[in-house]
Formats: sequence, structure tokens, C-alpha cells
Amino acid sequence: MEETREEQGKKYAKLIAKAWSDEAFKERLLTDSRAVLEREGISVPPGVDVKVVEQTDTQLFVVIPKKPVSAGVVYLDERAAAFLSGPAMSGAFSH
Repeated sequence: MEETREEQGKKYAKLIAKAWSDEAFKERLLTDSRAVLEREGISVPPGVDVKVVEQTDTQLFVVIPKKPVSAGVVYLDERAAAFLSGPAMSGAFSH
């Protein structure tokens, strides 16, 4: 059974909270990302490269998600809005 977006979001939120509260965990997440994600219940398909980076006061990372297969302009606007309100952008512009 595939996870819902909400379930995935909760896992990512827990992952980020753990990284914020546990420096050793954060370092493992940054250096051995795939293994840490899988131990935390976040599956990564074989052959997919994983990059975890830490945002700082002087760096902002913008991720352009993969374009949906069938995409009209309205659909793309809705998908982009959903992405920007999700875990990937949580806290992106706050200090």
C-alpha cells in the first residue's frame, strides 16, 4: 500500500525535527542519507541518488520537482502550489 502525501509529510517532519535536536543524527543524515532515510521508514527506490543539504543563513536551496507527465498550465500551478506548501519548503524563508 502506497503512503499518502500526509503520511510522507509526517515522516519528513519527524526526520527534520530529529536532525535539529540530534547533531550526530544530522551528520549521519548528511553523510549517509540513503541508509538513514531507510532506517527512518522513508523508502528510496534503487538507482535514485539522494542528496541531503542543510540550509544556512547564507544559503537557500531551491529544488525544482520533476515535471508531471500530463501537465496543463492550471495543473502545473496547482502542483507547484502544493509543493511549495509541503515539507520541502517548510521554514525556507524564515530565520
